[in-house]
Amino acid sequence: QAKIIKRQKKAIEQYTIQLDGLKEEMAMQDERDLDRDAEFQAQMDDFEKITEQKVAMQHSLQENIEEMMDLKQEQEASSQRIMELEFDLKQKNATLARVAKETSEKTERIVALEDELDE
Repeated sequence: QAKIIKRQKKAIEQYTIQLDGLKEEMAMQDERDLDRDAEFQAQMDDFEKITEQKVAMQHSLQENIEEMMDLKQEQEASSQRIMELEFDLKQKNATLARVAKETSEKTERIVALEDELDE
């Protein structure tokens, strides 16, 4: 019986050593898990920041596109207005030239009539 008790004590010591080794291994695994969790959380934080930046950039891009479309419409309207003003100016210049010609002709006619009266 003493041999059995000795064998059992030795087996218990062996199991205790194995148990301590397993506990140490589990502790190291827990530490690695904590490190991985912290790294994962940091990556998730980075991902959220990047996602927020992406959304902000998309909004900014959309606003820029809308501003460009507004500017293009304004430019087209301005171009149309310039063409209208140029056409009006040509018409007024033509009218002015006609009035100047008529005035010149009338002045010449008046001078001619005055000359006839003087004779």
